[in-house]
Amino acid sequence: MLIEHDLFRGCIDKVAMAIDRLKAFEPHYEGDRGNEGGERVKQTFIYEGIPKPQGRPRFARMGKFVKAYDPNDSRAYKDNIAAQIVAQKPVLIEREKAIRLWLSFYLPRPKGHYNSKGDIKPQYAPTAHTKKPDLDNLVKAVKDSLKGILWYDDSQVYFTEAEKKYSDKATVHIIVEDL
Repeated sequence: MLIEHDLFRGCIDKVAMAIDRLKAFEPHYEGDRGNEGGERVKQTFIYEGIPKPQGRPRFARMGKFVKAYDPNDSRAYKDNIAAQIVAQKPVLIEREKAIRLWLSFYLPRPKGHYNSKGDIKPQYAPTAHTKKPDLDNLVKAVKDSLKGILWYDDSQVYFTEAEKKYSDKATVHIIVEDL
């Protein structure tokens, strides 16, 4: 029983944090940007931190029902992305608008890519990141975290272009354009 009680308490705490985050965020609408002409608006954001993939859902039995929820590390990562993007004062895109999304994930190089002097070994000079995590799981985590902050629903995103590269500084670059 103690485990279930702690599980529910953790869920309640997470919901309270999300509500506080949403209260602090005042959404902007088309009229607020001074864009009555319907021009395209492009927004650019940077998340500073190591990109993480969307974790597999977890399940908990609640009486006769089963509930699916995000793992704690995925939820914390999404909350961190949301907080950083909200701090950059995004403009919430209207429900009717289609969205183009560009994502660049910059992941840290492993220590094996460097020689004893701290320089990158010649065979590791390329920046393309071809190891785990999978690109589609990285994209899913970012899209989920920006729901209600940049767009109302993921279904508004009709175009996505994403890449993952090695870098000295772990970040995610996000560009959003509405049509």
